[in-house]
Amino acid sequence: FTQYMKSTSLRLSDVEKAHLDRYCELTERTLSDVLRQYIRSLSIDGALNPLDRLAIPPDAHRSDRARGSWRVS
Repeated sequence: FTQYMKSTSLRLSDVEKAHLDRYCELTERTLSDVLRQYIRSLSIDGALNPLDRLAIPPDAHRSDRARGSWRVS
């Protein structure tokens, strides 16, 4: 199984770019790493992200799943 990485572009003001660059410097992380982590934290359909669906316990109640109110720890 090979996973291909996609790329995207992002328009930022000079101030936003400087802020992001400084954050990356302070946390000693790459721009890609910081943005990927942020994207993964976004909530979609009641789950943190599609990868977190694997962490949902099999005994979660069907009514909870229908409402999208899973709790992932």
